[in-house]
Amino acid sequence: MADALVIPAGAVLSFEDGGAVIENEGDIVLYSDFGGIARLVSRAGSVTLSGDARVGHIEASGDVTLAGDVTAGDISAGGDVSLRGDATTGDV
Repeated sequence: MADALVIPAGAVLSFEDGGAVIENEGDIVLYSDFGGIARLVSRAGSVTLSGDARVGHIEASGDVTLAGDVTAGDISAGGDVSLRGDATTGDV
């Protein structure tokens, strides 16, 4: 059986020119290949992104971890920023 996709109450999923926008009060954890993600916003948690993705902006009150072939335009983090594999970023 495949893993369930669980979207908690209060999470916001929308789309804008740069791709998907995902906003959540808690952690955001994505383990998959994504095309374009415009923004990931975790208001009271961390962001973990692993796989193949292009992200315009990442904002987290906690840590940000990028692993794999991930490119992020800019990152605003209240905690540590960790880049693994081929992950790259613009402004931190």
